[in-house]
Amino acid sequence: GQPDPISPTAQMWKQNFDALAKHFRVIAYDNLGHGYTDNPRMQQDYETYYERVADHLYDFIEALELQRVHLVGHSQGGWPVMRVALDHPEIVRCVVSVGTGLAPMSRGANGVGNFAYLLTSVIPPEGPTVESLYREGVFTGHTRNNLMWSDLQRRYELSKRPEIIEARDAMAALRMSPGHPYFQELRAAVLDELAAGELRVPHLVIWGRNDPMADYEDGLKFFDIAASGNARSELRVINHAGHSPMVEYPEIFNDAVRGFCGNFRSQLD
Repeated sequence: GQPDPISPTAQMWKQNFDALAKHFRVIAYDNLGHGYTDNPRMQQDYETYYERVADHLYDFIEALELQRVHLVGHSQGGWPVMRVALDHPEIVRCVVSVGTGLAPMSRGANGVGNFAYLLTSVIPPEGPTVESLYREGVFTGHTRNNLMWSDLQRRYELSKRPEIIEARDAMAALRMSPGHPYFQELRAAVLDELAAGELRVPHLVIWGRNDPMADYEDGLKFFDIAASGNARSELRVINHAGHSPMVEYPEIFNDAVRGFCGNFRSQLD
């Protein structure tokens, strides 16, 4: 996600931690200005927010002195993991893109209109309520699997943190979002690099067949582009799943990640 009161946080992955931790060391973190991670230091950092997010991920890996990592990114989180995989393949064992925001957006794609509707009609202008977060979960999913009131309550409480509100306002002032020309240029650059075969690490793409926020057809286009090089690439489509298949079908999702990334692990992972 990005700095706003409705983007899910690392807590969204709670159904995946234990199962994957049986096979890997699992580390979950939130992007800059998101969840419980601190905000960008300076106002101008918001103007290059997406680059700072990728830098932050790389610096996080370096700070923990991790040698080789498996990176999993969902939606907007697909951007930093792919940027790091392209720029620093020496530290990445494999990368997993889940409904990534890097997918090329077709003209008139449902996801574009649905994203606008979500921001303008589902969440109140004054900020989310638990009820509106529930509506958001129903709208972005395909089932109501694992849509828990207690999780929504925690998200609501998190949305009231002064840091979250500060980051949201800074981004809103710049109209910074995946629709901003700045991010569109970054996306186009990544797609060009993928099309040129510059990805040198194994890549798994996971998509919800019924994703209302990232069209399935655009997901297929992304995979075709990403699979242009020699790196091993696989596509896993989860039927009757919306934008967050790791929430709706955690067992299927966990098995897919373990089965793919498990091919590229050492005894020390």
